[in-house]
Amino acid sequence: MGKGLFFLCAVGIVLVTSSLAISAQPLENYCYRETRGSDIRYFSWILEGEDPLLLNAGDGVEQHFNVLDPQKASRVWHLTNEREKTDLSIRRNGRSLQLTGLFFGRHLERVVTIDDAPWYQALSVGLRNLLQSQTATLEFWMVRPDTLDVRRMRAVRRALEDIETEDGKRQARHIRITAVGIPSWVWRGDYWFDEDAEVFLRYQGRSGPPGAPLNLIELSSKPVAECSADFGTSLMDVVRDFESGEEKR
Repeated sequence: MGKGLFFLCAVGIVLVTSSLAISAQPLENYCYRETRGSDIRYFSWILEGEDPLLLNAGDGVEQHFNVLDPQKASRVWHLTNEREKTDLSIRRNGRSLQLTGLFFGRHLERVVTIDDAPWYQALSVGLRNLLQSQTATLEFWMVRPDTLDVRRMRAVRRALEDIETEDGKRQARHIRITAVGIPSWVWRGDYWFDEDAEVFLRYQGRSGPPGAPLNLIELSSKPVAECSADFGTSLMDVVRDFESGEEKR
């Protein structure tokens, strides 16, 4: 499972009267390049809607869908990977996360208790909240996609830095995330954003403890159409699941 791709996620839906419909024009769409050792892959990132937002990222094999509230916190996350026999949905219900579906071929039904902190499964959007905030630190919940461990995380806004991109040098805001209770030398992830446009530019972090492979995700100048995947069927499944859950609340 792509442990780097999970840190992004995107696509969109628009609330129309009492139902959801897929928007024809996305708010934002980008192509990203992920490098892990000698392996390189591209995936599309598409964001649409207002309340809710729907965020989707994928390369046609692994797909991540997030339904987000206006504060950019996750309400539903849906992960599919046919090769790995995974078709999993996680929904927030108050102070709990409800996990349902197929995970590496195993049927799963689980409820995990959390607190009132936000759930940011799509950090490429959720961490935007730190860019213009008066506070430099926030804590949130996140689900690790390869183990489904639910972790409380901390994000800290750091300095503006010059980074190299495919389009040349750009100034970017550095944000570092760590797991609460675990020293940063054991694990950390580093994000860089264009602070004015709030565009995610780069991620760097290991997929596990020291010695694990390094993941690098960067905004690509490659046309989005060349790295887009077909999300249609799975997206509609997520839309229907979200509508059904809202009606039951």
